[in-house]
Amino acid sequence: MKPFINLEYAEHIKVKPKESINRKTHHHYTIELVTKGKGYLKVGNKEYTFSKGDVYLLWKGEGHAYGPDPKDPWDKDYFNFNGEFADYLSHFFQLKRYHKFPNFAKPHLFKKIIKLYQQASQHKNDEFAIIIMEFFLELKKYHSTNQEQVLSPIVTDMIQFIEQHIDKPISMLEIAKHVQKSIPQIIRLFKKDMHTTPYQHLLNKRMDLAKYHLIENMLSIKEIAYRLQFADEFYFSNFFKSKEGISPREYKRQKIV
Repeated sequence: MKPFINLEYAEHIKVKPKESINRKTHHHYTIELVTKGKGYLKVGNKEYTFSKGDVYLLWKGEGHAYGPDPKDPWDKDYFNFNGEFADYLSHFFQLKRYHKFPNFAKPHLFKKIIKLYQQASQHKNDEFAIIIMEFFLELKKYHSTNQEQVLSPIVTDMIQFIEQHIDKPISMLEIAKHVQKSIPQIIRLFKKDMHTTPYQHLLNKRMDLAKYHLIENMLSIKEIAYRLQFADEFYFSNFFKSKEGISPREYKRQKIV
């Protein structure tokens, strides 16, 4: 089986004053801790500044530019990772719109990951999966009390309601009734905070869970379709292919060797 998560690289670096990076896209996930000095990050129309103790995330598929403060260049601990479990964590913890975590620090987690990367262990990725889950739990805990952008109570309620019904029947009308709003109102409110619709959010969650079942639980396509409330395995297969470009069967074959 191919690695469900892969720790690609990890190290401590001292950055030169004029050493900047500009990428149109990013092919993995990166988490960096500023251990000394200062620097900046630009993502889209947002710009962040960082100093010692700050952590920032570079998300897969997202262009960015970053570099040190020329007068006080930063040193950093960082690691790159990839894989289906990384994608799952990204969606599950709903942190992808966030990049800066001021004074998050947690240097022990970075040191643990760097040390793990340097080891010649065939179980390296299994151990990393446990650490990165702990890392994301800490990020979510931090985020719940130090939000870059606070979700409205109604949207938070909708997200929780949807997550409780990922493997249960649910309609837009039921979501609207749950928060005592009309369907047009919940679509408008949800898109304002989440940049997608409640129904699309539900489908994205079901896709994440479908991938997990295909690889980890080794469930049949028919069983996954049944569990995730698709009409039948043929509808599920067509939907999966429309999103991923390949069928569930081909996806499973590519991930398992």
